Amino acid sequence: MPLSLVSAQTLALGPFNPHIIDPDWLIQNGICEDGEVELRILPLSNGLTFSFSGVQWQVDFRHLLADSLAADCGVLVAHVVRLLSHTPVRGVGHNFRYACGMDEWDTGQLPILGQSISDLLGNEGEVEQTRWACVLRLADARVEVTVAREAIGMVVLFNFHRETKGVAEAVAAAERFQEDRQKSQDLVRCLFAQEVTQ
Repeated sequence: MPLSLVSAQTLALGPFNPHIIDPDWLIQNGICEDGEVELRILPLSNGLTFSFSGVQWQVDFRHLLADSLAADCGVLVAHVVRLLSHTPVRGVGHNFRYACGMDEWDTGQLPILGQSISDLLGNEGEVEQTRWACVLRLADARVEVTVAREAIGMVVLFNFHRETKGVAEAVAAAERFQEDRQKSQDLVRCLFAQEVTQ
């Protein structure tokens, strides 16, 4: 069985105000439909996290995050950024996390640098997790790719990050969510010879 998408999110970096962006504000501005809300206050970051309509939101004075497997998180964040055009957004990222069990990982090889860690350790210990990471430059995006292997399974993480200046650049970057999602799946095939369930 191929990898499954287990998390998809858009993160906008900037001083967003959790006293403005709340479930009522999102509904009033047509970003989300009314529904049952689960709300939590994040005292350490002076932030707020809430979920409704299948989207998990987190907002504090450093960032705004939308997380959903069903919704286009980029469109949602772009809508907020347009409405709050005075908020300086320094960057926008799209994060995708894929996972599968060890027996589901196809026979594709993992990239490796040098000797195997197990060979180097000998009898000194047991490897709990092995990671491989790289950073790619794809057009205007900096893409971080990380693969982690544990006894229970495999995880492949992608972060597509774009620096932004002004509302127009931030909105354009956020609206590339679907494009970046597709590119992450293409990279899974290209780098690891794996498929992703749709």
